[in-house]
Amino acid sequence: MLIIGLTGGIATGKSSVSNHLKEKKISIVDADKIAHDVLKNKNVIKKIIKEFGEKVIDNTTGEVVRARLGEIVFNNEEKRKALNGITHPKIKLDMFTEVLYHFLRGERVVIMDVPLLFESGTYHFVNKTVVVSCSQENQLNRLMLRNNFTKEEALSRINAQMSLEEKIKKANKVIDNNGTIAETEKQVDNMLVEYVPSKFVNAVAYTLLIIPAATAYGILKGISYFY
Repeated sequence: MLIIGLTGGIATGKSSVSNHLKEKKISIVDADKIAHDVLKNKNVIKKIIKEFGEKVIDNTTGEVVRARLGEIVFNNEEKRKALNGITHPKIKLDMFTEVLYHFLRGERVVIMDVPLLFESGTYHFVNKTVVVSCSQENQLNRLMLRNNFTKEEALSRINAQMSLEEKIKKANKVIDNNGTIAETEKQVDNMLVEYVPSKFVNAVAYTLLIIPAATAYGILKGISYFY
């Protein structure tokens, strides 16, 4: 099974690419969704309260209010590192458990949709890296329109991330999302044709790795349950 790491910049169109892949019945391991679920983990919540206080917790539900937490960590590198230290181990654990699940199903390709693919080091654990890119002008305009940001607010969000230029240098393939939806989807389809292994190659790999993969899956599921 081939593991493709998918990333991009804010408002470059990564979600559109991911949705197209879903339409083609390609399995997606969504880091944002997993991160959202991790914030509901009781042990994670306890650690967040200890680090950030009760102010980030909804008094009614007892869950983390992501907006409040985001306000604290956005412009505070120390607090952001503290939050990452709490959440990232569980997020990575759940992501790789899900990847193994798809391998055990005999799938030929899985997409790891990770906004911080390079920043988090997750790219070391994928076979190919794909960056969805667009011009800074398009990125800025899309972000302002989508989030109702001022130009200054949008630039602040863009500049808080690793630059697209740096991500492109690290990528195996770049999806240019400056054109039409059809043009972008065509690039994605071509990428799949180029990268996805044949059924024969995948079957050989599955036969060789099924026992260690099943063992690893069981171990990771157990660790995740007690995390």
